[in-house]
Amino acid sequence: MAVRLMQTKIPGSKSILQRVQLLLAYAKQGMVIKNFNPCDDALEMERALETFGFFVEKTEPRIYKFDPEKHAQSKHDYEFEESATAFRLWLGFLASSPNINSTIQLSENLFRRGFMPLVDALRSLGAEISIEERKILITGKMLSGEKISVDGTISSQYASSLIFVGLNMERAPLIELPETQVSRSYIELTLDLFICLGIYSEYTYDTIKLRDSKLELPKVYEIDSDFSTAAFFIALGLLNLEGASFALEINPFLLQPDYVLIDLIHAMYGEIRLEDGMCHIDYIPFLGFEFSIDESPDLMPIISIIALFCTHESLIYGVDRLKHKESNRLLGITRAFDEIGAKYELSEDCLFIEPLEHSPKPAILDTQGDHRLVMAFLLLKSRFPQISPSETDSLSKSCPSCLELFNENFPQTHN
Repeated sequence: MAVRLMQTKIPGSKSILQRVQLLLAYAKQGMVIKNFNPCDDALEMERALETFGFFVEKTEPRIYKFDPEKHAQSKHDYEFEESATAFRLWLGFLASSPNINSTIQLSENLFRRGFMPLVDALRSLGAEISIEERKILITGKMLSGEKISVDGTISSQYASSLIFVGLNMERAPLIELPETQVSRSYIELTLDLFICLGIYSEYTYDTIKLRDSKLELPKVYEIDSDFSTAAFFIALGLLNLEGASFALEINPFLLQPDYVLIDLIHAMYGEIRLEDGMCHIDYIPFLGFEFSIDESPDLMPIISIIALFCTHESLIYGVDRLKHKESNRLLGITRAFDEIGAKYELSEDCLFIEPLEHSPKPAILDTQGDHRLVMAFLLLKSRFPQISPSETDSLSKSCPSCLELFNENFPQTHN
């Protein structure tokens, strides 16, 4: 059977990229970054670096240069509009940077999404942080403390921010993780990146403690392909009757949380192989599945669409936390299901999805301005050209080239 060779260039992982960008600030060191992803989230972190004292050559590869004079002259007034990751990681950095008085102005959306558990944890280490409406005032200082805990029911970014803070402390504290900690795989991504850069830790299910080590960054670093974006193209391959192949470079020592999609596909008896820098997907009818999104919530919109094309029913656990993402993704998916006539049942924290048995009527599905919902609805469009997302501009948050790549590989879906 002929296999569709998709012409794609998967951009760099924004999760890894933002963490590398943050490390530049901690080290006050420049770097050449290859496979830079010019998505909105990375650009927000980049603007913070420029305010902090970096010059950036906005090319590929991206070139960052730290300038001590620019740093000394900075007023350290920062703004964050959309990237909760960039804001929460940067807040910990500023609070733990002695002799830097700074402000952070938040958008209404980021303020609404919350950050007080991180503020409380930082204050317990001695941080001086005050809040005036949507402005945060920070007096940076050397923090100290033997032990710290933080709420983990909403986000892993609080714990990741505290892990980075340990780099600015004379002795990193023992970070206690609650049993209810969500998205542990993103915490593990932070620790795995540290290992790749020579920073080691003692990590158990309940605790994290950085070992004493000196932060030394390489002069050049290449960002791995973004697996959240790759998951979209993998799903396109699953739904394409020809199957698909495309280039994909993944570091096996720095696996991203959404890599669990590979395990899910195997559990459905799907055919997928990663070899020689390529991803190969063979189309076969695949079974339904049961899957918890506790560790990979960003996958939910995509796998909910995959579930519509399974031969049996599917069940997705942990969906309630999707109310706290860029949008209410759970509401976005269920409204889309209502629009296309898909059968589902929402019970407490679970979403039960039946196979779609008909071609839906033409519809424009509300994305709520959420890039993950756009990707999910483009998956539907790949099979049903009469379906369209209400907008595609929000794709710039994670993958500005996503729509162009989709249109190049599925030209028959153009309206």
